[in-house]
Amino acid sequence: MRLVPWLILLAMVGPAAADKKTAAMKPGFAKELAACQVEVRGRAKIITGATALVATLEGTEKADLDRDLALVVAGHATVSAYCTEVEALVAFLDANAAASYRSIEKELDTRDNKVRTLRKEAKKVATDLQPITRALIPRLKRLPAAPVEDKRAPSKFPSGRGVVLPALSGTWSLSGTTTTDAAAYAEKTASATVSTRAFDKATCDQQRKALAAKSALITELEVPEAGKQLGVVWNVRFTQEDKLPHLVQVACIARKAGGVVATADVQPAANRALADEVGKLMFAMLATR
Repeated sequence: MRLVPWLILLAMVGPAAADKKTAAMKPGFAKELAACQVEVRGRAKIITGATALVATLEGTEKADLDRDLALVVAGHATVSAYCTEVEALVAFLDANAAASYRSIEKELDTRDNKVRTLRKEAKKVATDLQPITRALIPRLKRLPAAPVEDKRAPSKFPSGRGVVLPALSGTWSLSGTTTTDAAAYAEKTASATVSTRAFDKATCDQQRKALAAKSALITELEVPEAGKQLGVVWNVRFTQEDKLPHLVQVACIARKAGGVVATADVQPAANRALADEVGKLMFAMLATR
């Protein structure tokens, strides 16, 4: 069968024109997806911040924020579902970029109708939550910044146990045996040592009584939550008088047989900033035991 010239031309350009129609749809949906993802990320940050904030509150204020947070979480789920559907539609257009519009028209209409429905719901959620998020954002900005995770590699003691040393201006040196670990710090105007030692022929109570012979003025310190989880039964600090007075902190972990005692010693005693840093190191070293 011989085709007339205009039919030949239609056969040549018809699919190409249809492909262009499909391709022309993608930029709009891609732009919509980008905007949706920005909204989802922003609301996720609000949920994270509000969750941290509600943990600091009590009474009516806590109940009010709990209620608002529940609404934001529910709204976030709705917008996330909308965003996921738009993303799926963009992926469908990419996967069928070479297909004619007519061949994917039915599936495209189904997906587009679903996006339209979810888009309407997402817009309503954004409008309904606007008063809540406007009130929350200034409060969340006043929250303390989350601590930055320390990604430095641990320093190894001769025992093989490792710990991340405080990033201070001086220098550190490590020593020890299979049962002891020791870290010594030195700078121009101060020095410190931190050590842990396992024992099996005494108790933490006996270790505590032995300290009384070194100083009559021993201050009981609160055991931090991380220390309680390790089994630390007491945590004390005292000033040891010497040619140059130094500040000593001692903590003890009880075990069925014996335990582990940790000691942090800082000179001069007045350097409380250094004492706080090596106190944290002391508990980090206990955590390796």
